[in-house]
Amino acid sequence: MKIAFIGDIAFFGRFCIHQNPKALESFQEVKKAMDGCDYVVGNLETPLVENGVKLGSKSAYISGHPDNIKILEYLGINAVNLSNNHIFDFGEEGYKSTTNILDKSGIDWFGCEDKIHYLNHPSGENIAFHGYCSLNTNPIGYDESGSKPSINHLSFHDVINNFSKIKDAGYFNVMSIHSGFEHINIPSRDDIDFARYLSTIDDYFYFGHHPHVLQGIEKINNSIIAYSLGNFCFDDIYDERTENPLVKQSVNNKESAICILDIQGGEIVEHKTIDFFIGDNELKVVDSGKMSEYSNMLSFDMNCYSEERTRQIEGVIKKRNSSRDFKWFISRFRLSTFFRILESYLNKNRYSRLFYKPLMKTIHNEQKRKH
Repeated sequence: MKIAFIGDIAFFGRFCIHQNPKALESFQEVKKAMDGCDYVVGNLETPLVENGVKLGSKSAYISGHPDNIKILEYLGINAVNLSNNHIFDFGEEGYKSTTNILDKSGIDWFGCEDKIHYLNHPSGENIAFHGYCSLNTNPIGYDESGSKPSINHLSFHDVINNFSKIKDAGYFNVMSIHSGFEHINIPSRDDIDFARYLSTIDDYFYFGHHPHVLQGIEKINNSIIAYSLGNFCFDDIYDERTENPLVKQSVNNKESAICILDIQGGEIVEHKTIDFFIGDNELKVVDSGKMSEYSNMLSFDMNCYSEERTRQIEGVIKKRNSSRDFKWFISRFRLSTFFRILESYLNKNRYSRLFYKPLMKTIHNEQKRKH
């Protein structure tokens, strides 16, 4: 059984059918690259909602018109992860609109309301897809109480329990993880330690997204870990308060990849990546070698690894701040800015309590046990 995985899907700007009547034509070449696959999975970043009401106090909101379901259907996408930091941008209304549209189209979804997608494929392969959004992405839609629809947040113990339960039930685990620092080609040590630790429990596939750029792929034991496949389709995000680009797509953001797994007998027997570039008029399959470049970085010694990651983070921050003068800050200052800073602080603490500390404690205990 061959499964294709694609990165962040965002249907706005030139990738929205209503804003660009020729949007569908952009995907012809990547569709052809996936035509031989039995199943296609992606991370749907935009809620499919028309005239929705924004929730919370975010700096950037994105959504796609409901008619963009036609693009998912055209691409032959079978299932999507919804556990990301934008699916609740327009509250429960936008979320429910999205799930209803997906259900009507026959496209499965997972990653919210504790939903896991169990696939019993005619080939005989049994695969479970489950998705989690890290609180380091500052998502809207976090509800630890479980009293209302929400994302599946990345809680270390909950994920380990689900992972083990799925393994014991005879399903192959596919973990869809929304985490990391945006626009950085090197994953964090937290993400690497977590992904590698899971491979000690059982063989599985790690499907990462959120950085909006490529990050490397590595094989640990018989697991394949793809830290980020980059953007599948994503346009510039404009700031309605200043009418200027809030996030402008760089060349780095436009370099992406498709990961194709061949699963037989509950094991990954082969994997390959197909590089493509998000051009002005089409998603063009290319032989860039970028995925190999970033994969090689995963084998750097710790000092070199940390230095390169720090260099990239500093570069992104410097570039971002270069376009933000005093006038920019004044134009964006609202009461909502205070609430956004507060929510970021709370998420940082939640991330530490629910994920980072238990992860570090578990790894420390494992190392202690081995020695």
